[in-house]
Amino acid sequence: DDDDDDDDQTDIAVHPDTTGCLCCSAMLCPYFGAGRVGNMVVLRSTMEKVEEVDEDLETGEVHVRRYTRPKLLCVLGPYWPMLLFVTYPLILVVSGWAYYVAIRPENGVSKPFPIVFGWTVLTAGLIVALALTGCRDPGILYKHDKPPAQHENSWRWSDHTQTYRPRGAHFDADTAVVVEEFDHTCPWTGTAIGKKNMPSFQAFVCLVFICLIMNIFLITGAL
Repeated sequence: DDDDDDDDQTDIAVHPDTTGCLCCSAMLCPYFGAGRVGNMVVLRSTMEKVEEVDEDLETGEVHVRRYTRPKLLCVLGPYWPMLLFVTYPLILVVSGWAYYVAIRPENGVSKPFPIVFGWTVLTAGLIVALALTGCRDPGILYKHDKPPAQHENSWRWSDHTQTYRPRGAHFDADTAVVVEEFDHTCPWTGTAIGKKNMPSFQAFVCLVFICLIMNIFLITGAL
């Protein structure tokens, strides 16, 4: 049985605002036309079509439900001022200092190409990894009134957020949403770390230490 429903579903598992960084979001979101999901700032989104297959265990009938829901393309966490005004400036200042002291050519003389190339790639990778972590949907869970048929035994009901959720999905009080495979909230990146931004977060953490050590060596003249 194929039920060709085309309903809108826009609910996301959220909870009332709880963080103290919301004054910035409340003032700036309307000005820039940004939306809100919990305590998250939605800068860009689109609509995606979703198809859910639900099998009746008693009759064996298969029902297909089709609907549209928002797809979050660019999202900032509640601590985005920390990301924009602390983390990025620190990276740019230290990297700029290393470039001015050691990387830029002086009197026609420059560092060996492998050092310049490696520093450029690592620094660019650090900036990109931070952007992918802080501006990506961390794995916000949409509201489910019932568990998906294929996960009926593994999803659990949450009274706190009024939704079914899979194992590893937890409510984050800082972002006020349920995040799949939630790990923690990182103020340095401004957002929660979960299923969708964990790889870029791990890359960011590794590159922070590599770039910091390399910049120290460059600035002190040890490299």
